[in-house]
Parts: sequence; structure tokens; C-alpha cells
Amino acid sequence: EYDKVRNEANIEKVKIIQRPVKKPNKKGIYEYVLEIKEGGFFTEPRTIGDIKDKLAELAVHCKTTTLPPYLNKLIKEDVLKRAKGSKDEKEVWLYKSK
Repeated sequence: EYDKVRNEANIEKVKIIQRPVKKPNKKGIYEYVLEIKEGGFFTEPRTIGDIKDKLAELAVHCKTTTLPPYLNKLIKEDVLKRAKGSKDEKEVWLYKSK
């Protein structure tokens, strides 16, 4: 009878220690950039700064230096195109939908 009580106590300890598993947020920067593209954000040419600001509106905070790999991937996948342009008398890359 002692063993039975001891085993039940061990089972109860395991139940107490276990925590619910958190569901990870599966959306990354790439998915958010695609989301704003589908919303029509890239109908006009946009700079990396514009893209960063739009993502900040969606509570996705990142540095402008983290965006180019994701934008380059979208360019290679023929989702976006880029061209040199000028903004505020500076030469910058402008991103637009295809």
C-alpha cells in the first residue's frame, strides 16, 4: 500500500511540473514583407526606410540592415523588382511590385 501511495505522489508531481507548450509565432520578416506586398504597399516605388516604417506599423521591429536579404530573395523569386532612383537628392534602391 505504501508503494501505491508513493507512485501516485510521483504522478501528481509530474502533473504539477508540466507546463503548457507555447505556440511559436511562425511569421518572420519574409512573410510580413509578402503580406504588405499583397496589401498593395509596393504599387509605388518604396525605399528600405519606407518598408521598415510600414513593418513597424505592424509591430515588426527590425533594423534597415536586416531587410536586404529578404528583399533580395523576393527579387530573385520575381515578386519584386528594384531600380536605382533618387529620394531627397540621394541615390537609393527603390522596390516595386512586378
